[in-house]
This record gives sequence, C-alpha cells and structure tokens, in this order.
Amino acid sequence: MVSVVPNPVIAGSQAILSVAPAAFSGDGMVGAGAQWQCWNGTDWVDTYQIVRGFGGYGAVTLQVRPGVTTTVPAIGLPIPNSYPIIIPDVEPGMYRILDMVEPAKVIGFVMVQVVDTASGRLFQSTPLATLEVGVPHGYLFPLHCGMRYISNVDGRNWETPDPPYDGVGPVPETFRDFYTDPNERISPVVVGMLELSEPDVLEFKVGKVTVRYTPTTAEIPGCA
Repeated sequence: MVSVVPNPVIAGSQAILSVAPAAFSGDGMVGAGAQWQCWNGTDWVDTYQIVRGFGGYGAVTLQVRPGVTTTVPAIGLPIPNSYPIIIPDVEPGMYRILDMVEPAKVIGFVMVQVVDTASGRLFQSTPLATLEVGVPHGYLFPLHCGMRYISNVDGRNWETPDPPYDGVGPVPETFRDFYTDPNERISPVVVGMLELSEPDVLEFKVGKVTVRYTPTTAEIPGCA
C-alpha cells in the first residue's frame, strides 16, 4: 500500500512517497504527514514527521522531540497519490515510514533503506566474504525456503538447529514488521542483521528475535 522511490535512498535526499489502495477498498485519504520510525531494540518509535510536498507546500522533515509538539497542515490527500518527501539526515540503516488511510484507519508501512552517500553501502543478501566478531551487517533474508541454512558467509555455510527455523515451517508473525514488502505472502524477504558473536557462532537478528547458526559441512539443498 505504501512505497518509496528510490529505495535504497541517500540520507537528506528527495524521494517520492506513494500510497495506493492495494489492501483497501473504498474512498480514502491520507494526511499531509507520515511517521518516520526507527527500531530501538524493543519497538518501532517515531523519530521524524515526514511532511509531503503538495499544493505550494514544500516537503519537510520535522524531528520528534520529547515535550515538543510538531504540527503539519490539516488536510486530507485522496488516494492513490504520490508526493515528494525529504529523507531525514540519519545514519545508514533500515527504517520505516508508517502511514494511515482515513476514515477506515488502515495502517500501512514501507521499509526504507538509507545508505551513506560516501560509502554507498547497502543491505545485501550476501554480506562481506570475511566477517569480524562483533561487527553487524545488514542482511536481506529470503524466507521462501525457510531459514535453516545460510550459505557462503565468512567463507562457510551455516545451519541452525533451533525450531521453527530448522525447517520450512512458519516464521514468527512479528517478522512481518521487517519484510521489505509487508503484503508479500509467498516469497517474503525479511530485513535483519548478521553478526559473528563468536568465531563459530553466527547470529541473525530480527527485532527481538535472534537465530543462532553454527558452521556446517552438510550439502545445502536447492530452493525452487
């Protein structure tokens, strides 16, 4: 329902925020503002108000500060729509924009990958060939064939014995908050962090969930 182009995007640059009624039927509208959120280790929290540029108003970002009230133009923008926004000047990482369609109060969000203009580093499905203990890397994990194996990371293949991740069974519903496309049901991709916590222990972290992997010499089956 919500999308951003381009994505990945450079901090401080302009992007286009679009809202389409993919999971919504009937007339609806969104406000001028949307919520920019970051993960604080426990929950998604609002850190900026993203104000769309429309009708002579320029796009702006307003930092959310404790005890300070931010105001945006009180206007409804019919959907589907697309408007320019300014990406906050934040550190590289994974964030999300949350928006609400009124009057049905249908909530949608999009994961936004912010990259450093200097390094251009991206989240990826194959991280660096050599990892350092204690240094996390962003990782896009396709879930179509489960989470039992991670291949070719730090020059090794990895396997988890922990249910439900050791098979092709369902993953926690809370993972949906970290899908690159929250509406994808068949081949979702979840955004997380990979980190060597010990020389022979690889951890994949999604929100409050940590899945631990150890090296394996087993042949990793193909994924159709």
